[in-house]
Amino acid sequence: MAKNLLEKIANNQEVYFENSFEEFAFRSIPQGGYESKRKGGQPYEVKIGLRPLTEAFLEGKILSEEEYENY
Repeated sequence: MAKNLLEKIANNQEVYFENSFEEFAFRSIPQGGYESKRKGGQPYEVKIGLRPLTEAFLEGKILSEEEYENY
């Protein structure tokens, strides 16, 4: 599943995904960058190298846009 997530990101698609252990949801921004939010929180920009983001890449759990918005 992680391969599918990384392929979508490499193809500049907007993708929603999760680090279920740390309870972070992420959105890849096609123009570059990532947005993150905690359960019930507001989204904010994050940088590559953030440990929860790296773990989410490895987990590869893709969310729908609705799941992300309701996170």
